[in-house]
Amino acid sequence: MQADLIFKGGPIYTSATGTAEAIAVAGDKVVAAGTEAAVLNLAGPGTRVHHLEGRTLLPGLVDAHLHVLGYGIGLRQVLLADVPDLGAAIARIGERAAATPRGEWVLGRGFVEDKWAVKRLPTRDDLDRVSPHHPVLITRACGHIAVANTAALRLAAVTGATPDPQGGQIDRDSHGEPTGVLREKAIGLVGEVVPELTYSEKRDALLAAVTDAASRGITDLHSDDVRQAGTFADSWRLWNEVAGPEAFPMRGYLLMYHEAYEEFRSFGLKRGDGNAYVRQGMIKLFADGSLGGHTAALLAPYADDPATKGLYIHKEADFMAMVARYHRDGYQICCHCIGDGAIQLFLDAIEAANRQHPRPDHRHRMIHAQCNSPALMQRMRQLKVVGDIQPKFIHSDGYFYQERLGSERARWFNPWKTMIEMGIPCCGGSDCPVEPLHMPWQLHAAVARQDLNGRPADGWNPAERLSMPQTIAIHTEGAAYAAFEEGIKGKLAPGMLADLVVLDRDPYHTPPADLQDLKVHLTMVGGRVAFER
Repeated sequence: MQADLIFKGGPIYTSATGTAEAIAVAGDKVVAAGTEAAVLNLAGPGTRVHHLEGRTLLPGLVDAHLHVLGYGIGLRQVLLADVPDLGAAIARIGERAAATPRGEWVLGRGFVEDKWAVKRLPTRDDLDRVSPHHPVLITRACGHIAVANTAALRLAAVTGATPDPQGGQIDRDSHGEPTGVLREKAIGLVGEVVPELTYSEKRDALLAAVTDAASRGITDLHSDDVRQAGTFADSWRLWNEVAGPEAFPMRGYLLMYHEAYEEFRSFGLKRGDGNAYVRQGMIKLFADGSLGGHTAALLAPYADDPATKGLYIHKEADFMAMVARYHRDGYQICCHCIGDGAIQLFLDAIEAANRQHPRPDHRHRMIHAQCNSPALMQRMRQLKVVGDIQPKFIHSDGYFYQERLGSERARWFNPWKTMIEMGIPCCGGSDCPVEPLHMPWQLHAAVARQDLNGRPADGWNPAERLSMPQTIAIHTEGAAYAAFEEGIKGKLAPGMLADLVVLDRDPYHTPPADLQDLKVHLTMVGGRVAFER
């Protein structure tokens, strides 16, 4: 067989721990990996030889949990992730309002008040001062808290008489009037009156987002997009128009939000249906909220707010019934669980469902699994639950997790290393746009457990730092396993898909502090160039 393309001349990692001197690609697959001399035997008149010039080649990196359409849509909004304080956030909203026709919506995303000197959520009054004539809705980085101004609340008919929805909360002042702060399901009260983008605008947003992902060394996205698309049908159609053999070279393993389950079932699709680029993946559920917003469901009260243990999104009986149904119907379930109460609930539901309808290889995924414990991790291992972890969260949550949990529970916050060493299969994602879609920052977070300025010096909970092989594994082999794709993805071996990335340096021999500065030079999906610097 003649190779179409041969890579040589730099460090080549065929897996998280394997190496080769050269690899050969023919069509969409790897056909050889080994010594340079052996691989060059596959060269012919039409073979291109790519000399790495000392750069490093790795298997394609997978973001195993994000909302890529939401990221693309968010690129149109006011970005608040980098604002240093409340005043700067409000000023940025005011600037957009001043440039926006009166009466049109102003949307923003990404603030984290715990990073500010004054750790206070914005309110409707703050927003009203700079945008009295525009409805405004800004969302915290976690996506579980939003703040609306008076104009937005008025359009949504949210008043002091509006009851809290199940799984949500409207914050109120001493007179019972909404402060503008909306938690969990209450966000939808205002969100549902925000004008919908057109289908064409959503397609453009998805294309912009997957193009950006490729520039960051990502070849595969496990993405939750149904809510942003509006329907399952639109989500499925958008992805199949944007990514594929005749479109952009990016792979998608798609999550289906549970509220669209009946619509989804009408299509007759099962897990894994689709093509080599776009496949149906999992049923997505939420068990609780976010730690930053005090809505993660804990078994004991918050250390910094003993009046609450957080929020469960569903009534326990309803949640157990949903897990049982999706498990019985043969689907893979992935559930957002941050608090130990939510983790326990999901494990209870899986155990009960599997007792009634045994499935030895369900690979249900626990997204985040942050506020954990040795006992809960032991149950994860016994129940064969995949840990769907987000290393980049440490860059934000590091600032407040000890305050929220207290020292004893904080020891088991984001226990990535312990999970892996216990034998829990793990995959790694960003949860973008909750966190930036930037793989070098993700690698840095996993290895250093510090913020991007090197704080704290010893790292947050440093005993749970990952090694570089472990970090690469959760973004390659671990992600492939989590999608039932370990036979075709995650390694660069003969017969595997030619999904790969070339970096400017070897992350295995780069100081942790410098990992955030890694640069992508080439991203290839199925032998096709998705990005080249």
